[in-house]
Amino acid sequence: MNRTPEQIRQSLFALTTRGIKYDLERISAAAVALGNPQNSCPSYHVAGTNGKGSTCSYIESILRKAGYRTGLFTSPHLVRFEERFRINGEMVETSEWVEVYHDLERHIADNRLTFFEATMLMAAECFRRRNIDWAVYETGLGGRLDATNILRPRVSIITRVAMDHHEYLGNTLPEVFREKLGIVKETVPLVIADPGEPDLRSMAQTVCMQRKAHCTFISANDAYEIRETSGGTSFIHHGTSFTTRMTGGYQVENALLAISAIARAKTSVSRETMQAGIADAFIPGRFERITAGKKTVVLDVAHNPAAAAELCRTLRRFFPDSSLCFVVGIMADKEYPAMLRSYTAVAQHIILTRPATERAATPEALAADLPSTLYSIVDRVGEAVKCAFRREEAVLCITGSFYTVGEAMLSAGWDVISGND
Repeated sequence: MNRTPEQIRQSLFALTTRGIKYDLERISAAAVALGNPQNSCPSYHVAGTNGKGSTCSYIESILRKAGYRTGLFTSPHLVRFEERFRINGEMVETSEWVEVYHDLERHIADNRLTFFEATMLMAAECFRRRNIDWAVYETGLGGRLDATNILRPRVSIITRVAMDHHEYLGNTLPEVFREKLGIVKETVPLVIADPGEPDLRSMAQTVCMQRKAHCTFISANDAYEIRETSGGTSFIHHGTSFTTRMTGGYQVENALLAISAIARAKTSVSRETMQAGIADAFIPGRFERITAGKKTVVLDVAHNPAAAAELCRTLRRFFPDSSLCFVVGIMADKEYPAMLRSYTAVAQHIILTRPATERAATPEALAADLPSTLYSIVDRVGEAVKCAFRREEAVLCITGSFYTVGEAMLSAGWDVISGND
């Protein structure tokens, strides 16, 4: 039976009912049967809690500016499934991934791959067929037992680590940090965001020493003259000026991780190319601002307490005198009380909603500890956005999860690729 791309997408998403299976046995067996497509070209492997997507985007953009053919695998997507697979900065055509799926379908079924495992393997096969020069892979969950950890990369990168997915990664920050360090391979250099805490630094150094992997710590303090403007963020590093379209002091650290990773891979890239790659990189939903009518809208996929706190600090910096309304939808497995505490510190009003996924917390659950005068409940994201536009607050922030931001973008017709309305 010939299935439409939409039917195939539904078949893939149906694999989410298998849940998260946190081991490498199935994906390893499927990859071996296919000849290990994930190792058909040199790669970068990026783990961490916050900043993974941005760091991947910077690395890919620099490589592409240097003239390399690039592949980029990230997750989750905001609006279109094809966002997960990019070649030379462009989403893979539907017909291309459908063909790959048909060829891999038996292996996906025989090994009972989860949704993430299947999409990671599809990305690797797409990249192999297009003969790309460099691939960049973002982990989905953790590191040690994440499906992407079947890679043998040229460089491993770990972005800022915070508490998240404690049911899989551990109940303390050291436990989570150790899981992220699971991506470190024998003799493969690691570039890592400096965790600040001496015990965590020591843990990273010990793991790298055991695996004979060079360890490079990166901090935003390695840059100077950091400036955040409405057009992005600029900084100077080793005498070279850089500007990124993405806003936030944390973007300096993400960009420095990418710059250091490129250098550590001994890839031939000039400082001018580095500048151009950082300037051109863009990923939607990271303090992305658009003007819609009389409102400024901020789209941010922050989905854990650390990211929510950083979002609110950035909102304070950019809109110190503006009234703020939030549209918030959060997954039930997140530490949403802590996230909501950050929102309540800056919001005049919060509209609680629920994106169309079974994982989402109900608005009533989110409201449990909020003052009744501070929030309202609108069950669907699209309607919540419409309600927010009828309110008087000058700035609307849509946040809490990828699902919430994606549904808002889709319902309002905002362009997920360029960030323009």
